[in-house]
Parts: sequence; structure tokens; C-alpha cells
Amino acid sequence: ASGDLLLNILVTGASTGIGFHTVQRLTSKGLQVFATVRKPSDADRLRSLSPLVTAVICDVAIKSTIAPA
Repeated sequence: ASGDLLLNILVTGASTGIGFHTVQRLTSKGLQVFATVRKPSDADRLRSLSPLVTAVICDVAIKSTIAPA
């Protein structure tokens, strides 16, 4: 509907701990989440949570992984 706000949220460090639980919480509220992880296995686990998760392989401390993400 017109006037609806579409939120896209980026969560870094989403493979464990606070980041992982943040992704769970946000998607449970129907929000689209882009979640960065360093390992493909972590990306697969996040994708299995919800179709609202877009898992991105990226290490924010390594510049060469940022551009492709």
C-alpha cells in the first residue's frame, strides 16, 4: 500500500551471539535483514531462519571482501 515504509536492515557479525539473535528478532517482526558473516556455513544457517534474511559473505575488517558484498 502507498505510504508503507520498507525497511532494509544491515546486521554485521550475524553468525553468533547478539548479531544472530538480532537477525532472529528482526525477521520475526517481518523486517528484511541483510546479515554479514564470514563463512558460507553461517550464511546457510541464517538463510534457513527466514526468507527475509539475505546472508552476505563479508568480513568488514578485510577491505577486499567488502566491494563484492
